[in-house]
Amino acid sequence: MADTVYQKAARQVDAQLVPPLRSMLMARRLFAKQIVLPAGKYEIDWKKVTEMSAGNISYGMPQGDLERDMVKLTGEQLKTAFIFKGFMVEKQEWNAFRSDGISLDMTGAESAGQVVADREEAFLTLGWKRDGTLYEIKGLYNTPACSTEATSEVFSTFGNAVKKLMLARTVLKAAKVFGVNFNWALATGNYEELLGSMSSTGLNEVDTVRKMLNPVAGMPTGDIIDCPNLTADTGMLVPVDPTGRFLDLVIGQNPRTYFGYDSKLGEEASPIYGHVIEALVPRVKQPKAICTTTGL
Repeated sequence: MADTVYQKAARQVDAQLVPPLRSMLMARRLFAKQIVLPAGKYEIDWKKVTEMSAGNISYGMPQGDLERDMVKLTGEQLKTAFIFKGFMVEKQEWNAFRSDGISLDMTGAESAGQVVADREEAFLTLGWKRDGTLYEIKGLYNTPACSTEATSEVFSTFGNAVKKLMLARTVLKAAKVFGVNFNWALATGNYEELLGSMSSTGLNEVDTVRKMLNPVAGMPTGDIIDCPNLTADTGMLVPVDPTGRFLDLVIGQNPRTYFGYDSKLGEEASPIYGHVIEALVPRVKQPKAICTTTGL
């Protein structure tokens, strides 16, 4: 079946819109594993595992009277959340595209893409409040039962970022988070403080921090990430987890543009409506693997 003029327009806009959006989506960098669901699927079934008791040690092979734990699995259906924004295209401009192939003005689509990207950043970082009060879906920073490190180590003093990172890494080691490197998401002011932190002898603190974030050679590397949605003097240390052992991002649909018209008015009389739509949800499998850092 041949593409409609609406599909052709959407494809043209997506070709120009999506690449810039990718560079804006900073919070996505916290998810080393991203699962893209099949087209038309917007939810995923998964099982939560209840931790077993400690392992055993003996001088001989285990016998038939060995105590065994029952593996406890709790089923859950995780739904992706849709993030979207609508815009309009002038009828004259649309007719020029349809009749003469003149490229559409990207202003409306770019603005819609920008606000969708902004909403995604807040959603993945903090979460979504349907009623404006309580988080119905919680972002990484608000993960229930996550680890935390609250010692005051203000970044305005050289060396404090290194101290803070040492403390946070110790917390995650106690939570048995090993074999991975880390991203450190910071509120914008603290991010800029760290980038500008320099000793009296000209040493850049950020270089030491980056080395400390990447203790495991041969694994995907982590970095310092600017998260404007975090409250000042806060951050979170998140494992770079390519296997999805601790967390991943479930994507029902990456940002995509749609065009259409109001069927009540008819195609000839209706304005042309556009929408930028995506669907995704963060999934945290081991909450203790995320360490919030306060007192920065």
